[in-house]
Amino acid sequence: MNVKKGIRDKLNGNSTVTSKLASYDFGTGDSPAIFTTQVFPERTQYPAVIIRDVVSAFFGVRANRGSEVFIDVDVYGDREHSDLELINAADAVWDALDRQEITVSGYHNCMVLADSPVEVKDDEGFIGYVIRCRVVMLSES
Repeated sequence: MNVKKGIRDKLNGNSTVTSKLASYDFGTGDSPAIFTTQVFPERTQYPAVIIRDVVSAFFGVRANRGSEVFIDVDVYGDREHSDLELINAADAVWDALDRQEITVSGYHNCMVLADSPVEVKDDEGFIGYVIRCRVVMLSES
């Protein structure tokens, strides 16, 4: 199950989100700076997004198994951009994800419920926002 990929694909497909993010060369040309790693790669420009797994739990309903996955979507900026640009990017990410379906291989009815952005700072004092997402889905078998 790759929930992070489903969230990344949803964000990449939203022009409002991608227009508010910096670009990054993933080796195939520039794409929006949306990562599924634990830390930003070197040479990352901001604003940028990291999608991180937090925790998951399985449940059962009649004939199907289900999964509930919590994902944090972090939106970080730097000292060269205004706070307004960053909160606008975080709000766009929230709007793109909240109450939206994503595609996850092997599952159906994959619904994202996203909390509003919460301001945080990293170890170096860079301002960011965290959007906690709960993804509820049923297995296809």
